[in-house]
Amino acid sequence: MGDLATIAVAIALTVGIYALSRRAFLTHGYPLVSPVFLSTLVIIAVLGFFRIPFARYKPAEEIMTVLLGPAVVALALPLYRQRHTLLRMLPAVLTGVISGSLVSLGAAVAVARLAGLERVIMVSLAPKSVTALVAVEISRIVGGNQALTAAFVIATGVLGSMLGPWFLSQMHIHDPVARGLAVGTTSHGQGTAMMLQEGETQGALSGVAMALAAIFVSVIAPYTIPWLVAFGGTSDTGQAAHDACPDRSARVSCPATTESLLALRRVLSPLLSWTAVLVHQSWVGSDRGPAERVDSTGEFGHTLDDLLGRVHDAIRERATPGLLTPSH
Repeated sequence: MGDLATIAVAIALTVGIYALSRRAFLTHGYPLVSPVFLSTLVIIAVLGFFRIPFARYKPAEEIMTVLLGPAVVALALPLYRQRHTLLRMLPAVLTGVISGSLVSLGAAVAVARLAGLERVIMVSLAPKSVTALVAVEISRIVGGNQALTAAFVIATGVLGSMLGPWFLSQMHIHDPVARGLAVGTTSHGQGTAMMLQEGETQGALSGVAMALAAIFVSVIAPYTIPWLVAFGGTSDTGQAAHDACPDRSARVSCPATTESLLALRRVLSPLLSWTAVLVHQSWVGSDRGPAERVDSTGEFGHTLDDLLGRVHDAIRERATPGLLTPSH
């Protein structure tokens, strides 16, 4: 009976926190209070504060995860209602999804190459913008690390659902079809959930874009990703990392991989700081003077850089030689 009570409390807590986060987002509209991001942080904080191990929360999480299936099927309802819009704009929809998917693949590989990352991280990052089940399978086919790919997909969904709609608004892109296609193509399910907050048209088109992108990328990725990685040759750092740790099953614990992660930090740090400038200044608005806005933004950027450093250090400390070795 105690287990059932724990599960019921955990589900009620999760739903309640999400409902409050959604209300906060609809009221204020700040990117950093997007329901998925804010509710996740609050739930983690609550579990940590009351010293509740994840093992006790996991049964409730599994029950809620089962509901994802019906939730995805329910996307058919707004799609059916918007079927005439979809059919009328089908050529534009297909063009947008195909071009967005190709740009996403190419940009991911290009950034990884500029960071000097090894091949396994490069190919694991490439399918980040399609839904997790598809991305993980693509990663397996092209020789990536499925755990890394899952992490990249989740991060892409969270950041895309937070910053995607805000960025489109900053670019004065207000057409509901364009917004739905853009977010659905790049941020899959989490982006689609955010688009449903905006309106039925945005949500329906985002769901279509998510499905079409998954189909299109699953067909072309096994051929496109190796070509993109090989195009222009392998970066010196990436090739060195590959030579230093040829066993793919143990690369997360390999020193070359941790050096690649450090290189990734050097690239992400200024990008996140720049994002912090845009988001934080829009958040504090006119409540503070220019000098205070600059000071608070700088502190926020340093916090992000410190967070990246902590993640890198944790990976170096906890990685073990057999961490990713498949069990037999």
